Amino acid sequence: DEDDVKAMARLFSDMGDSYVDMIAT
Repeated sequence: DEDDVKAMARLFSDMGDSYVDMIAT
């Protein structure tokens, strides 16, 4: 379902952001 894909993409990008923050510091 498209909504599921959007929700997963948002969650994935959120996790990616925190992952980048962790590596940057």
